[in-house]
Amino acid sequence: MKNKSDLMKGLLLLPILWMSLFCTAVSAKSLELSSPLYAVIQKNFPELKIDSIQKSDIPHFYTVIAGPVIFYLSDDGRYMLNGDVLDLNQGKKNITETLRNKAVLAAIERLEENGAATVLYKAKDPKYTITVFTDMTCGYCRKFHRHIPELNAAGISVRYLAFPRHGLSSRSYEDAVSIWCSDNPAQSLTDAKNGHSVVSKTCVNHSVRQQYELGLMAGITGTPSIILPNGAIVPGYVDPQALLKILNSL
Repeated sequence: MKNKSDLMKGLLLLPILWMSLFCTAVSAKSLELSSPLYAVIQKNFPELKIDSIQKSDIPHFYTVIAGPVIFYLSDDGRYMLNGDVLDLNQGKKNITETLRNKAVLAAIERLEENGAATVLYKAKDPKYTITVFTDMTCGYCRKFHRHIPELNAAGISVRYLAFPRHGLSSRSYEDAVSIWCSDNPAQSLTDAKNGHSVVSKTCVNHSVRQQYELGLMAGITGTPSIILPNGAIVPGYVDPQALLKILNSL
């Protein structure tokens, strides 16, 4: 990266609009807000809202959690590392992935707590809830959606978040806004997945942009992308039998 602005854009992907939904929440094991490391981050990345800064398994480094984003900061505040950390003494265990999975789930829950509506197809007797980033123009998303009754019957509730693959200036974004602003988003989404035209509609309180930006920060690059109950991301289409097998193995 050539400068600090580029670093924020390419490394952290933390849009101010989405971040404004989050307040700083520090766990008991985290550093206090008065810590010099908080001051370092606030100086270099004033838009960044920190959930926690905790001692890392890497000597002389702290783990920084900001929404679904995980990175590492040296204890002297000089160096920032972005990437997965593997513990070679534990069979190449991906320490960062475990933290990221938990952070992604927490970010989704907090998005809902702050009024961002998901579209939920709830099972009568739910055993699992999966979160699926979806796009209105995605053929495999439509194929996956056709299995909703089968998934619900198997005890799998499906929670949708919008991820217009072509960005915020695309038709798929406009369609997602129309669906989320409709009187019955679940029915409107099903109609769209079945090939019906989307009735144009808008509202001031939709959260499609925040959902899309959360997906970017979580590393979503295509649809459908399935977030499992443990926060792991399964990219692409998965048939109900294979998905149930994955869920039962968690």
